[in-house]
Amino acid sequence: MSLKVTVRGDVKKRLKLLTPDKIFEQSQAVLSKLCDLPSYVESNGCCLYLSMGGEVNTDLLLTESFKRNKKVFIPKIIGKRAQDMFMLQVPSMSTINEFAKNNWGIPEPSMDLIEASEDGTYSGLIDVVLLPGVAFDKRCNRIGHGKGYYDSFVDRLTESNIALGKPAPVLIGLALDEQIIDAVPTEAHDRV
Repeated sequence: MSLKVTVRGDVKKRLKLLTPDKIFEQSQAVLSKLCDLPSYVESNGCCLYLSMGGEVNTDLLLTESFKRNKKVFIPKIIGKRAQDMFMLQVPSMSTINEFAKNNWGIPEPSMDLIEASEDGTYSGLIDVVLLPGVAFDKRCNRIGHGKGYYDSFVDRLTESNIALGKPAPVLIGLALDEQIIDAVPTEAHDRV
């Protein structure tokens, strides 16, 4: 068994012990810290995942981003390959709340909506990516869920932004206290 698999298992066990109130409390603290970061405050567009249990509650962050008139992009997995993550621009929290929920209870845009939309990855509008993950360390390494979707997305977004004459996006990992570990094991293909 790889070290990453072991770390994922250990962190997930700790997360299962958290109450919804504790997750909400820590999520409020994350929002407070995020709102103090110049890279977030000064950004025009941000990419933000829709949270599931055991993650920072991103509803608070989404609401704040809309309140600040940011362009907000959310991911939709459209296939099994690492590059099969589409970034959909959404206009409001009410739009997100209208999406049907998937097997994990996460609101998810329909494929019809995806097919009728432009992939925000190539729009030049995303300045900041708020990253999910299973575990993080203080050197900005992360372990995701193991499919490589965000590694591929960040590579494609960075390449597109630079081709459009824009800076690479700022990457900000969102973590609960239980997700912070001393050292995340990394491999050559890991990007974020």
